[in-house]
Amino acid sequence: MAFLAELDQAGAEAPEPAATPPEQQWPTAPPVTGVVPIGTAVVRRRLLVKGTVIDVGPRAWEGGTVLECRIDDGTGRITLALLGRRAVAGLEPGAAVRAEGVVGRRRGRPIILNPFLTLLLPVTA
Repeated sequence: MAFLAELDQAGAEAPEPAATPPEQQWPTAPPVTGVVPIGTAVVRRRLLVKGTVIDVGPRAWEGGTVLECRIDDGTGRITLALLGRRAVAGLEPGAAVRAEGVVGRRRGRPIILNPFLTLLLPVTA
């Protein structure tokens, strides 16, 4: 009860939180500067990749269904996993896509979970 009495005496205003010293702040991700070849992707690094969809479809993962999309850029392949999705309009084999996210590994293969995905228009002559 003494604690509550102290709160009443201190007033309704909460003290201002102390500023976090710069050395204790979370580091920010470096800006993505351009498209990186998939074959040079490094785990735990944010990157931007561009390629052609070679396979797409819903897959059963632990805890639910995930839309997996494999893309190829000629240097390698990477899986894009869209959690909680069963389909995305326009995302089909042969489509050109650009994806940004942090690379991880699942079953020994590079993967990006919930990437920022852009469908690219086909180039017409």
